[in-house]
Amino acid sequence: MCSSDLMRFPPLASRKGGAQPTKLAGRADCGSAVTGFAMTAPLAVLVFLALIQVVALAMLRTTVHSAAATGARLAATLGSGPAAGDAAVARVLSDHAVEPGRATRQWRRSVVSGVPYLSLTVSVPTRIAWVGAGITVSSSVRVTDENAL
Repeated sequence: MCSSDLMRFPPLASRKGGAQPTKLAGRADCGSAVTGFAMTAPLAVLVFLALIQVVALAMLRTTVHSAAATGARLAATLGSGPAAGDAAVARVLSDHAVEPGRATRQWRRSVVSGVPYLSLTVSVPTRIAWVGAGITVSSSVRVTDENAL
């Protein structure tokens, strides 16, 4: 049944009071719903795939930040150093299915107003699957360096 067939039988309420039945609509719009679906379904799939990619990138960003924060905190504790922080970063990344060998880590020491800080930047390159573009997700964390106090 096409959508035009629905116009053949109007609701009974419209027939009261001597109202005339509506004319039969032409069958020119028969199948237009299928055509409309065929035209909009690929767009809906594309939007869905883009949403999945954005969620995956957000999850990667959260993982990289968590790894940087954990590594910096561990490296800044008394009796520890950047080697312990690197191991913590590798452990967090591997726990979240990110190859630790892909990540680059950059350590910096600084002093601001007499307070020693230890900064860690973790960067992980990745690719957007359906576009083919490569991006780098990175996070920087700065903590007070207890070893330098």
